[in-house]
Formats: sequence, structure tokens, C-alpha cells
Amino acid sequence: METTGTSTAKLFNTGKACFVAILLFCMLQLCPFRLMWQVGGDDLSYLSHAFTIALDFDLDYSNEPATSTSGNGKLASHPLGPGVMAAPFVALFSIVDRATGNPVIANHALYSGSWSYFGFLFSSVFYYLSGIALYYRSMLSVRVVPAATAFLLLTSSGAAYFAMNRFTLGHSFEFFLFAVVFWGTIRVWSAGRAPVPSVCAALAIIFCLFVRPANINVLILPLLLLGGLTSAGSWGGWRRLSDSLWPLYLSTALFAVPFALFNHYLYGVFYPNMTVLYKSTAAFSRYGIDPANTGKTVLVLSGQVLASLVHLPNLLFGSEHGLLYSTPLSLLGTVLLLVTLLRCTLPTAPKVLMIVLVLGYVALPLAIVLLWKTTAGSYGYRYLFPIFPVGVMGYLLWFSGVRAFTPFALWLNRILVVLCLFSVLSQVFFSMTQKLEVREGINGFGINYKASANGYDLALAGELLNPRAWLLMLAKKTPGFVAFNAVQYLGVDPEGMAGKGGVGADYRRALDRMKAFQHGSLVFSPGAYLLQISVLLAYIAWFALCYCRTRPLESD
Repeated sequence: METTGTSTAKLFNTGKACFVAILLFCMLQLCPFRLMWQVGGDDLSYLSHAFTIALDFDLDYSNEPATSTSGNGKLASHPLGPGVMAAPFVALFSIVDRATGNPVIANHALYSGSWSYFGFLFSSVFYYLSGIALYYRSMLSVRVVPAATAFLLLTSSGAAYFAMNRFTLGHSFEFFLFAVVFWGTIRVWSAGRAPVPSVCAALAIIFCLFVRPANINVLILPLLLLGGLTSAGSWGGWRRLSDSLWPLYLSTALFAVPFALFNHYLYGVFYPNMTVLYKSTAAFSRYGIDPANTGKTVLVLSGQVLASLVHLPNLLFGSEHGLLYSTPLSLLGTVLLLVTLLRCTLPTAPKVLMIVLVLGYVALPLAIVLLWKTTAGSYGYRYLFPIFPVGVMGYLLWFSGVRAFTPFALWLNRILVVLCLFSVLSQVFFSMTQKLEVREGINGFGINYKASANGYDLALAGELLNPRAWLLMLAKKTPGFVAFNAVQYLGVDPEGMAGKGGVGADYRRALDRMKAFQHGSLVFSPGAYLLQISVLLAYIAWFALCYCRTRPLESD
């Protein structure tokens, strides 16, 4: 295990500084006002999955708020996995709703402000922070990274926005599951045949497919990661790889059987596709193909991907959430992993295999984005999140060993830290001012899209220098939420305090938008909101304390 450091790392390499940094990040990333809002579209489907399991203990969607159904019309559209993972937390916090007679128990559409809805937010934050902890523990098995620096690198994934802001999507659960696979593979490498990590990683692989079936490339992730770790040392032969991985893949095969049978029970197929999950062929009809014709579908979509490669520079470096600025570790880490493999001393056959695995793994999510030609209507290129564990591995391998102390490596590390800081701020400020909101227009791929963010990164660079943007961000995040509810709890009208101009006008606009999202029949309870955010912040503080005290295992 190698220990390296930079001036940036030393600046944050104290327990107190790390603790404060984590609390500050979470408070600025959290948008608790969403607890007061009504959601729509994809979010309602995931929420309905969780509610029908946790509140009704069934899969009857007749009383759920979802507005779209699966292909057979029996379930809400979108994968069931996030709802299954959130359900225990929703059920736990729904105890308060049942005790107080909250109408959400009888009418799930009245979820705004309920403890059941808060349970979904809590689960999203819980899984996201647990993923951070697993990645950090895994990093310490390969290289000692200062706690705060590691936290900055890991929060640059882009998933924080979906964990603490738009929490009713499934990306925080996806982030956690990839972290479990990463951790399990690292433990298998460092401890030999480790049955518990192998089983955990296998279960995470299956749940990853349950959360998002398009993540089929997760099946080769353990082999890719273990191959990368092997390249950093001496080649022990194919026997060493097989001895390490066969328990993991055997467990995966065993878990795949009930997964396939459950899918067949729900949808009538062993592995769900888009037409089964979403009752729509719009994604295929734009290319004039029938999804039932598998051969033609593969040929046409492959041709479309190749034709769309002209947009790859925009995807990586463009001002609409270019990967270099929105998820820098995914891009730079993957490049570093490929360079590490090219320069390693592995025999030709395994070296070529590992490079092909990396390229193949990354190609799938890239192809999906190139086919959609959009950011999918929210922050960043969220369909590229599966690339993140590959980037983490590339970073760890590159900055381990002698070359980590070269001037080039030190400067590269500083550049990466700056880019990750920009990514974190990008997530915090997304939609906080009019210039940083999505709008209908021509996106970075040159097509007219209802939620274009073209020019976002350039606009963000300007807004970061605007004090008004900072004040408005604070007003819309945790500090503003606490103040908003505290003054109402004391009987003061927050709208009267907002003022008529400047930041006050912007905040009043935000309050009007919040009211538009609220359900008219709900009774507003500022005391309940304050209690909910206190519970969440207490958990975050506990996590920050445990994270800052994390130390490498002796066996690492």
C-alpha cells in the first residue's frame, strides 16, 4: 500500500476539516423544499413502487399516483428495483403517518410533507452515503487517500444531485450497488477467497439489473476490476483470476435464477426490455425499427451509434454537462486505466483482454447516450454513471507506485481536484438561477429538446462569481428551508421577509413555484418539516463522524 499526498490533500487531511466539509456539502446539496412538492413522470413510478410495497404490502397499483404503466398494464412503468430498496425506509417512517392519521396512508397521492415521503428521501441519502463509504474503504485497500480528498473525488460522480435533490429517481440506489460490486471485488483481491464479499457483490450485480436493466455491463465489472489490480503487480496466470472470481460468478448465477423467475411473474419475460417496462416503442420508432426484430434492431442501432460518434467530443468536452466537467473522474480515470494497462508488464493475451473489457464496458453507456442525444432531462449524463467505478480504479492504479511522485502526476492530481470541485459546485447550483435552469431549445447534439442545458458549464462559471447566485442557492437549499419553516413556526410570513427586488424577487419566484407543486388539500406543518430535516442532518453528521474515523484494515 502506497501513501501519497499533495498540498491540496494536506490542506484537508484533518478530521475536523473533513467533518465540516461533508456537513457543508450535504447541507448545500440537499433541497428539502422538494418534500413540499408534487413530482411527476418517472419520479411518480419509482415512488409508486415504494408506496405499494411499504404502505399496502402488495403490488396492486390501482391506488398509486403513477401516471404510466408497464407493457402489461399491471405495474407502474420503470424498473421496480429502486422501490424495493426504498420500501423498508418508507415503511419505517410511515409508522408516524399511521400514528398521526396522515391521509397518505389512505390516499397515496397526498404524499407531500408526509413521513412516508421523507422515508424515500432518507433511503436515497442513506444508500448514496453508504456507497461513498464503501468506495472509500476500497480505496484504502489500494492506496491511502486523505479522507476529504477522497470525498471530493467520490462526490464528483454526479449522483449526489439525485441522492439529495431529485431523490425520487433511482440513481442513488444505482450508485450504491456499483459501490458494493467495487468493494466486494477489492476484498476478494486483498483477502483471497472471501465468501461474504463475493456473495454481496453477486447480489449487488443482480440488484443493479433490477434497478436498471440497461446496466448489463455490470456483469463484467468484477473481471475488469480484478484484471486492473492484477496488472499493477505480477501476473499470476489465468488460474489466479479464476480462483478469485469463480465464487462471485457462481453466486451471481444462483441469484440470477430467482431474478429471472420474478421478472417472468411480473412481466411475462425473464429479462425486461423497454417495451415491457415502459409500454412504448417511441425510442425505436424514431429509427423506423420494430423491437421484435432483434437482428434488424441491433444492426440499425449499431449504425446509429457509429454515425453519432461525431458528437463524442461534445459529450466529453461540450458546455452541456461535458463529462470532463460533470464527472471528471469517470473520464480521466478511465483514460488512466487504459494507459496503465498499456504500460503494464502483463503478457499480451491478458493485456489485450483487459483493454477490450474496459472499452466494451464503457461503450455500452456511451452508446445509449449517443442514441438518445440528450441529457435525459436532468443533471448531467446520468446514463454514464456506470463508468464511475472504472474511473475510480484507474485513478487508484495510476497514483499508486513510483510514478505518483513525478511532477506530472502531482499536477494531474491538482487538475483533477479542481475539476472535481467544479463538478461538486455544478451539482449544488443546478437549477438555482434562471441561467442554470434547463429550457426548451437546441441542445449540445444539435436537436431541439424540451430540457436543453446547452451552455450550462459556461453559465455556471459566470454565476459562481455572482454573489446573488450564492445567496439564492443558500435560500433554496437547507439553510433557506430551515429559515423558511422556522419563521412560519414562529408565526412570521416568510414572503414578507423576502423583499421586492434582487434576491428577494428570485426567492419569491421560488416560493410561488413551490406552492404550484403543493397539493391543495394538505395542511402545512412547519414543525414536522423541521423535525424531518433534523433527523436527516443528525444521520449525516453521524455518517461524517464515522467516515472521518475510517482507517485501513490490517489485512489491507
